[in-house]
Amino acid sequence: AELKRFVENGGALYVSGDIAWDRSHQRTQPERLEALCGVRFLAQRARPFDSKKAPEVSYASVTEPSFTMTGAPLMRMEPAGAEVLMQTENGDAVVTRFRLGKGQVFFSTDPLGIHETGGLEQNARFYRQLLSWAAIEPVHLTPYNPNVQVYRLPLADGGLLYVINNIVHETSATVFTITEAPRPIALTVKPECVG
Repeated sequence: AELKRFVENGGALYVSGDIAWDRSHQRTQPERLEALCGVRFLAQRARPFDSKKAPEVSYASVTEPSFTMTGAPLMRMEPAGAEVLMQTENGDAVVTRFRLGKGQVFFSTDPLGIHETGGLEQNARFYRQLLSWAAIEPVHLTPYNPNVQVYRLPLADGGLLYVINNIVHETSATVFTITEAPRPIALTVKPECVG
């Protein structure tokens, strides 16, 4: 209910995998898919906790066919109010957008965060495209590295909090610079640490 209210009030939400499963690993919540994501389940390709068993497929943007991905979608689905953004060459929807109230929900049956079928660079390209679809300006960080995640969080007082998650497995710390702030912010973050 909280997520749905967030979206209805103008938020953008990204969901991946298959949210119809309960804590006991049973498919008991199929209404979640339609209510929150605007899609209907058609067939299982792999269970969420067995995602590495999902067959690998290629899929592409409906509007920009040169934007392609390789991944492992967990299920086949059909739109039930959602717009298809990416699909397989067979026409199976993989990524959708559902406009809900003042906001939008982006749903992918391919849980990129669980596997790295196409690699980190491909996943980073996808997340940049996702931000573009949502009309959200990405955080500008140098040096660029697909192993580094950066988040911009609004604060109650109107300020911003930036969080850098450095999942690089190197041995030395890196100085990252956030260039979008009123003045550049430099932060040294050790490998496999948050700053």
